[in-house]
Amino acid sequence: MHIKKIALVVMISLILDLSSSLYAQKETVDNCSLPEILKRMHFVVYHNDYQAANNISWKAEYYYKRILRHFNVEDFHPWEKDKKCTIYIFESKDSFIKEADAPEWSDGLARYNPPRLYVYKGSRNLIKNILPHEITHLIFSEFMDRNEIPLWLNEGMAQYEEEKWDKGYSKRYLKNHIRRGIYIKLDELFNMKDYPKDEEERYLFYLQSASIIDYLRKEQIASLFGEFLTKIKEGKSVEDALKQTYQWKFQGGIPDLEERWIKYIKTRY
Repeated sequence: MHIKKIALVVMISLILDLSSSLYAQKETVDNCSLPEILKRMHFVVYHNDYQAANNISWKAEYYYKRILRHFNVEDFHPWEKDKKCTIYIFESKDSFIKEADAPEWSDGLARYNPPRLYVYKGSRNLIKNILPHEITHLIFSEFMDRNEIPLWLNEGMAQYEEEKWDKGYSKRYLKNHIRRGIYIKLDELFNMKDYPKDEEERYLFYLQSASIIDYLRKEQIASLFGEFLTKIKEGKSVEDALKQTYQWKFQGGIPDLEERWIKYIKTRY
């Protein structure tokens, strides 16, 4: 039992450490010393290492297509023709922090207008987690026309797109807490404007948010998820978007969603 508790603490620390290493802001940084340019269909990559740029750019294209498929919004295809997302790949963390004006604790940084992503070679979980997480934030910003995105939905989508989401430990952790009645009530979760200060609650915030995306996409009709997102974009509340999109499921609104989501966790995770 003591070993299991230590392992759990280590796991939470690693995931919280990763989530704290992702950073997004809106300021502009125009100057960049990276000499080479690699162009893909939706990305322009500045780099000084072709092999790294080639690998990261193709993975970025893969995630772009996967994220849009999960959004399932008709006629939404950002970063085409003359407008693309720019990726800056720095040689080291020191050069990343200096040239991107990034906080020392960050491993990746996204800026929204225009869409840019700053990373460095050798950063932790760059390909599997940081890249899909930050690309999701940037795509979501484009979809919402840079209007405010509900915090749970923004982070839930980004967490859902990370490769680690389908790993068993995250879902087992959430399932164990749900069974014990330890979770954030959904009406509270949907109204959060800031991240929880308590580490365990913050971990639950990320997992619950991703899990609700998982539930709505997999348990419900997946094609309706895009309609749900569109209603959020139009300014509908989560409750109204649920009632209008999933009419036969959530006429009771958030309480209905919470009841069905908890059942989903207990039986599918």
